[in-house]
Amino acid sequence: MPKVTKEDQANLQATIHVDIPREEYQAEFEKKLKEFRGKVTMKGFRKGKIPLTMLKKMYGRSVLVEVVNNLLTKELEEYMKNAETEFLGQPIPSASQEELDFNPHELKDFRFSFDIGMAPEFEVQGLTKEKTFEYYMPEITDEMVREELDRLRQAHATSEEVEGDYREGDYLFFSGTEKTDKEEPHQPHFLIVWEDIAPAYQEKLAAIKPGDTIEVDNIYEFARDWSEEDVNERILDWEAPDEEEEGEEVPEKPGTAYELTLEKVKREKLAELDQEFFDNVFGEDEVHSEEEALEQIREDFRAYYERHSNTKLYRDIYEYLMELHNEETLPLPDEFLKRWLKESNEKNTDEIIEEGYADFARDLRWSLIKNNLAKKYNIEVSPEDIINHMRMRVRQMLIGYGLNDPRFIDLMLQRLLQDHKEVERAADEALEHKLFEPLKEEFTLVEKTVPLEEFEQLIAPPREEEE
Repeated sequence: MPKVTKEDQANLQATIHVDIPREEYQAEFEKKLKEFRGKVTMKGFRKGKIPLTMLKKMYGRSVLVEVVNNLLTKELEEYMKNAETEFLGQPIPSASQEELDFNPHELKDFRFSFDIGMAPEFEVQGLTKEKTFEYYMPEITDEMVREELDRLRQAHATSEEVEGDYREGDYLFFSGTEKTDKEEPHQPHFLIVWEDIAPAYQEKLAAIKPGDTIEVDNIYEFARDWSEEDVNERILDWEAPDEEEEGEEVPEKPGTAYELTLEKVKREKLAELDQEFFDNVFGEDEVHSEEEALEQIREDFRAYYERHSNTKLYRDIYEYLMELHNEETLPLPDEFLKRWLKESNEKNTDEIIEEGYADFARDLRWSLIKNNLAKKYNIEVSPEDIINHMRMRVRQMLIGYGLNDPRFIDLMLQRLLQDHKEVERAADEALEHKLFEPLKEEFTLVEKTVPLEEFEQLIAPPREEEE
């Protein structure tokens, strides 16, 4: 049988030797040659009757390489999977590997040698109740809660048409006709909120109802504090040309005097604090009064900010543990890893590897710490965990765009599941999520309430993380 042995080297490196005796591959080699003979055609020979000696001379080496490599790959993968040692990177041909002679006429025993890096054996340090972390929460004021309830009422508001007693927030719809001798006067249609109308025209409008008209001598004075560009765009629907090009017809600028007809006035009516509103916003039969609604909003605020607090806490724990587990306390097989990075990607030059190696090593140490903690807490990530985590990510992203269609969520989820890198990322995030609860129990947390503005500054990710 093939034999796999590990020879430990210095600096967390090892050499894996795979010995493949001739008798382990000879039968398969001869079988493949015969199969090959049945497929190859050669002038002067009937199909399947080419002499094996001639076939070996022409194709024997490539068939032998294929057979031996298949056996080598199988043995190496099996050993790596079942070995008690945790390896880093992938095996790369050893510098001490002797040149092999794949002579199909003289089959020999083969020895393959590969260099590999080994993960250090360690226990995670610093897990103690004597270590305290501040757990920040924002001050959730009554004003914040009340404003959120008003916002929800606004979001579920209905509109009604009104006549007279116009006030802030009302939308006024106008049609206008330019006062001019031109055959085709400019006829704009626009809407404007009551508070944007100049006081002088508010007085005139207060005395009329929809269907009535008012005279405006200068349309640029109709709106309060609007620029000329604002009036051109939002009332006259006219855009001044950037440059006049020869031969191009430039639209004439509309005049300033208009007769405006008030077409209609719409006023938003805040949603009533009734059971229909409570059911639509909080779920059926969950909230039954204004007091319960305010309390539910307060709980929702706390749950929302807790997620950010947990992210901040996790980041603090990460920094703390990484300080304790550095290149001295948690060494890595740096020499091998740099070789492996260069072998695995032809674009990786020595300069690129040196420039980015510190970050790579830091990420690798954190991965080792997480795997160590997962064993300590008996945590495993199942395919279901990965799918659920990816579904949550998709849902949160789409909700940010106002989309919450389960069919669309499932469609995007199926696409992401086809992306190997996305699945790996989700698996890593799911592991971190499951690690967080038992990990934070190792320390003493001191809750600290701070003003919302200070809280938002505290939870903001570091600049390099944002980039």
